Amino acid sequence: MRLKSALRRGVAAAVIAGIVVSSGIPAYAARWDIADGDITVRADEAEGTNRVSQGKNVDVKDTDTVITGKSEEHTVTIDTSEGNVDVTFDDLKIDVSGKAEVDGSGDGSTRESNAAVTVQGDHDATIELDGKKVTLAEALGTRQFGKVYILLGINEIGAYTAADWAAQYKSLLDLVREKQPDAVIFIQSIFHTTQKKSDSSYFKNEVINERNAAIAQLADGKTIFYLDLNPLFDDENGALRADYSGDGVHVRAPYYVQWRDHLYQFGVVK
Repeated sequence: MRLKSALRRGVAAAVIAGIVVSSGIPAYAARWDIADGDITVRADEAEGTNRVSQGKNVDVKDTDTVITGKSEEHTVTIDTSEGNVDVTFDDLKIDVSGKAEVDGSGDGSTRESNAAVTVQGDHDATIELDGKKVTLAEALGTRQFGKVYILLGINEIGAYTAADWAAQYKSLLDLVREKQPDAVIFIQSIFHTTQKKSDSSYFKNEVINERNAAIAQLADGKTIFYLDLNPLFDDENGALRADYSGDGVHVRAPYYVQWRDHLYQFGVVK
């Protein structure tokens, strides 16, 4: 996700506690019912095609993906790590804002709530609500949420100075605050690249460290918090572990669970 696009959308990665969307899609469109279980939508190699997973249906190729139905327990994940994703929410009602989770061990902490919709990855997500395509900034304006998580920056490593980058990031934070005046905002660090990628491209970890230091200063420790994710995936040299990535930049999907658990542990509850 590029920063200029992110400024228009408002967030690069958002976690939304609940969503209600009325019907605006023709009845003949193929649909995925949230009542049947959690849904994950990823980009396929073919442009305009998604891969949708729900229950025993894994990576089903789908175009014009429509999610509908009602649930107080199931959630939607839009994963743009492999490309842009377009999805439509039609007559969709999800509210897991009051659903507590435990880690299942019997002695772990209780998580305040799930997220109804999670957008992750660094490409673009276009969500169509009520028959209209909207930006994430517009989607966030539909109601007030408790938390907003932001992760962006790897695509801009070859441009801007650290100071210019921080100034544009501040503009983004101001926009999110305008849309969500009471939300707790979490700034997530830019992920390091592997040592090989850092040495052979402009995705240099030294530059990433400068950017992370700059955006960390935007956190006030009260309503905006900075979360350093790199210790989760770094090797002993402070670079992304080579076995955790296929392209030297993006973390492989199986390791997202570590990312998720880190957010559960250190995501501050207001």
